[in-house]
Amino acid sequence: MRHGECEGPQGLRGQMDVELTCAGRSAMRASAVHLPRPERLVCSPLKRCHTVATELAEQWAIECCIDSDLMEIHFGDWEGRALGELARMEPEALTAFWQDPARATPPGGEPLATFNSRVERAWQRCLTAPESYQLIITHGGVIKTWLAQALKMDMQHAMYLHRLEIAHASVVRLRVDLVPDEAPLVQLLFLGVPQAPMKLPDIV
Repeated sequence: MRHGECEGPQGLRGQMDVELTCAGRSAMRASAVHLPRPERLVCSPLKRCHTVATELAEQWAIECCIDSDLMEIHFGDWEGRALGELARMEPEALTAFWQDPARATPPGGEPLATFNSRVERAWQRCLTAPESYQLIITHGGVIKTWLAQALKMDMQHAMYLHRLEIAHASVVRLRVDLVPDEAPLVQLLFLGVPQAPMKLPDIV
């Protein structure tokens, strides 16, 4: 699940630790109502994920595990700045980032290769966890990266960051089948804001 709407103006929040709005909290709770009780709950340490994750863990009587590798990408000098401002003040750098985010790292920002490596570490921890049904509460960039890998999108230029849309409080449901000596088989089962109870998929 992606976190809900955040306080403050729209912009590149990255790893800024901003609070959720009341509407953002409500939207996450509303999405969670339709989910089966997970066996494992993991979240980013940033408040826009951790706040509601803690509530849900208490409600479900399970532990809330914090994984710092699930934090959003760090935008460096662009953290907290509006896109309109960047378009006026640094148009060439912003255009380069839109065209090739894998190579055009924001000034002082986290290189995409570094981001992808830590997101992959978090993914591997999910795959090796003993629990079958897990809920991960994290950020748009993390979810897009996992989705792009699952759907075998082009990772070289990272255009999936701009082409995939993950709405606030939306749920991306993946089924992962582990096959010995082969890459995991990943299926996209759902993407959006749930409107009805979601059952666990059958185990083959």
